[in-house]
Amino acid sequence: MLALEIQNYPKENRKKRALELINKVGLTSHKNHRAAKLSGGQKQRAVIARALAKDCPIIACDEPTGNLDSESGKQVIELLQEIAKDKLILIVTHNYDEVKPYATRRIKIHDGEVVEDKVLKKDSEVVEI
Repeated sequence: MLALEIQNYPKENRKKRALELINKVGLTSHKNHRAAKLSGGQKQRAVIARALAKDCPIIACDEPTGNLDSESGKQVIELLQEIAKDKLILIVTHNYDEVKPYATRRIKIHDGEVVEDKVLKKDSEVVEI
């Protein structure tokens, strides 16, 4: 709700919007838990909900699965794929294989230089997994 308050989101609608976002990222059953009590994957989903609260057209994710086990990482990537239907999602990762089935474009950077910029599939070719 703090992200909504900072944006001057109408006070009477903040709680409802926050609950919608919590539900969207699959944390409804944990809505009353403190962040310190959440697992790594749950914390990442809470961060995604906070980013969604800002209602930006682009969400940049820097190693969103870096500290997660493979199952939690897969859940976070699938959530980002769902969000990508409405927003541009940029994922910076050292583990390309993890995002390969979802990626529509790959930009590879080495020593600050773009060494590859490849369109992998058009939006119309994106298949849900």
